[in-house]
Amino acid sequence: MKAADLDSLLAAIPFSAPLGLRASAEAGKPVQVRMAFTKLITNYIGTTHAGALFTLAEAAAGIAAHRLVEELGGIVLLKEATVRFARRAESDLTATASLAPQEAAPARAAFERERRAEASVKVAVADAGGNCVLEGSFVYALRPRKS
Repeated sequence: MKAADLDSLLAAIPFSAPLGLRASAEAGKPVQVRMAFTKLITNYIGTTHAGALFTLAEAAAGIAAHRLVEELGGIVLLKEATVRFARRAESDLTATASLAPQEAAPARAAFERERRAEASVKVAVADAGGNCVLEGSFVYALRPRKS
């Protein structure tokens, strides 16, 4: 999917649309999703709200998992997530998500064979200075799209 298509998709999701997420997902490279630091995403002390950080990380992970099954008519459903908040976030943020090749190939093959599989995606969110503010692992159920 092209970056403009990804941005349109993210903007069409009612929950995350107000966050203004911007994505890039070039073939063979990790997915990156960016979120600008604005008052809209802050908590009561003026730093990025944990929910906004989680949404940013999950958006990147979801796109990475979706790339496995997109052209096969698949969808992804979040099954499990583990995150660690590492530090306060007070600037623009970038989430970087990828699947290890040794996990991606078997997950795609299982989906092709059985029309269902699981994929685990690692994500790191960094602030404008390159400091890690969140790291996580997101497990997705890969399923066929229902008509």
